[in-house]
Amino acid sequence: MIDTFEVVITPFQRKRKVRVCLPNGYETSGKTYPVLYMHDGQNLYRDEMRASAHPGV
Repeated sequence: MIDTFEVVITPFQRKRKVRVCLPNGYETSGKTYPVLYMHDGQNLYRDEMRASAHPGV
């Protein structure tokens, strides 16, 4: 499941979309999971948005 939300970068007053990949059933499982932060997620998860030729996740 990919959850999407927007954040505002306050000093620049710019919005950015954040996508979070969550395991199926996350919201109702009550489990905790380790976190992996990856810069520039649109290039990692979505082939159609990729600007370079590196492989996706």
